[in-house]
Amino acid sequence: MSITRAEAARLITLASSWDNRNIGEAAVAAYVESGHIARWSFMEACDAIKDYYTNTTDAKPWVMPSHITAYIK
Repeated sequence: MSITRAEAARLITLASSWDNRNIGEAAVAAYVESGHIARWSFMEACDAIKDYYTNTTDAKPWVMPSHITAYIK
């Protein structure tokens, strides 16, 4: 299981709904690599991002691939 480049771009777009991050090629590549290493499915990663932003109490929340991996595990 792994995510595609298009799916990675969609995940970062989803995260940007909350944190206004820029969506760049380097970020997409990092998400593809992290998703491959940790074996994310696209839907699991979407759920992880939504859960993170629904439940975080961080003053400056910024979901990272490690948050996604921890949620999936």
